[in-house]
Amino acid sequence: MIWAVTRLEPQTNPQQMLPSSHPFQRFVDSNSMFLTSTEDVPVEISIVWGIDTTTPLDTKGVNRLFNPENKGTVNYVAEFALDAAAQQARLPPSHIQPVPGATAASPPQALYEACDTIEADNAVFSGDVWCWVKEFKAWRLSNGKDFPVTSNPTAAVLEWRAAVRVAGQEFTWSKDLGYAYDDAAGMPVIRWTRVRASSRLNSNAYLPANELRADYFEPWEALIARLNANSTSSLGSAMQVAEGEGADNKWIYMSLQELYVFMAGSGVAVGLAIAFIVLLAATRNLIVTSLCIATIASVLCCVVGCTVLMNWQLGSNEVGYPSRRCAISTDNRQLTNAPHAAGALLHDSHRLRRGLRGAPGSLVHGVGFCILARSDA
Repeated sequence: MIWAVTRLEPQTNPQQMLPSSHPFQRFVDSNSMFLTSTEDVPVEISIVWGIDTTTPLDTKGVNRLFNPENKGTVNYVAEFALDAAAQQARLPPSHIQPVPGATAASPPQALYEACDTIEADNAVFSGDVWCWVKEFKAWRLSNGKDFPVTSNPTAAVLEWRAAVRVAGQEFTWSKDLGYAYDDAAGMPVIRWTRVRASSRLNSNAYLPANELRADYFEPWEALIARLNANSTSSLGSAMQVAEGEGADNKWIYMSLQELYVFMAGSGVAVGLAIAFIVLLAATRNLIVTSLCIATIASVLCCVVGCTVLMNWQLGSNEVGYPSRRCAISTDNRQLTNAPHAAGALLHDSHRLRRGLRGAPGSLVHGVGFCILARSDA
C-alpha cells in the first residue's frame, strides 16, 4: 500500500465524468486525441508587455467571498513605455534598469521584431498572429510617414486609430492597447500592450496536466524567454496568458490538476494534526494518541493505495466525489472508534474489546463506499 501511495500523481488521461461506453465520454476521449480540428478553434495566447510578470495582480485586501467583483488591481511596470522620452520624463535615470541582453532598437521596432519571432515559432498554429504594430506600420508607410516612430509613438497610434474610425472602419485593436494619461510626462501613454496568437491546442480538448505542461505550456514559456532576451529596457519583459476564465483556461486547468496531489497530501497532514490534538486532549496519553494516529494513517494509506491500484487518478471528479467519500467514511469511523479503544486501554479490558470490535466494521464500511463510488464513476 505504501508503494501504491508513492505512485499517486496528477491526472494523465482526459476527464472521466461518465462511463467509458457513454457516447458523451467517448466524444471527450476522442476529441482529446487531436491537437486542432476544423470543428474547433485553437486556444488563443496573449503575449503581454507592461504588466509585472512576477505579481500581475495586487490582491491585498481582496475578499472574493464578500465582494466577488473586486479582483484586485493590476500591477503595471513603471519602466514600460513605447516612447523612451516619456519614460525618462516619468522616471529618474536611476530607476531605469536595462534588461540583460536588451537591444538598441526603438520599442515599436522591437515589438515589430517580436511579432516576427512569434510567427516563426512552432508553438503557434499556422503562423496565426494578430500584431497591431504591423498594421500600424502598414498604415504609416501607406500615408507617407516614417516607421519606426521615434517621437511620441502613443500620439501616432492615437492618430492611426482616429483615421481608421474616420474612414468608417472598426478599430479592431482596442483590446490590445491600454491607455492612460501620464501627469509627469504631460501626455497620454500606452501603459500595456499585447500580441495575440493561436496555439496548437484545441479549445475543447482537456488533456492531462503532464501533456499540457510538456507539449504546450513549456514551449510558450521558452518563446517568452527568447522574446525577453531580445527586449528593450523600455519595453521590458513579457508574459504569456491563455484565454478563458476558471477551468476553461488551459493553464489554470493544468495547475488545478497538479494541485490535487498537493491538496491530498496537505489535507491528510492537517487532518492527522487535528486528530492528534483531539485524541491527546481526550486520552491525555501521548503513547496511546500516537498509536491511534498511526492507525488512522494506516487506514488513509489503504484508501489512497486502493485508489491508485484501482487506476483512479486525481482529477476533479475523482477527488471531488468518490475519493472524498471513501476518505470521509473511513476516517470518520476510525476517529469514532479510536477514543473508545484508547479509553479502554486506560481503564479495563471490557471496554477495549468493545472498542476494537467495531474496527473491522468500519473498514468494511469504508471499502463498501469505495466499491459503490467506483460503480458510480
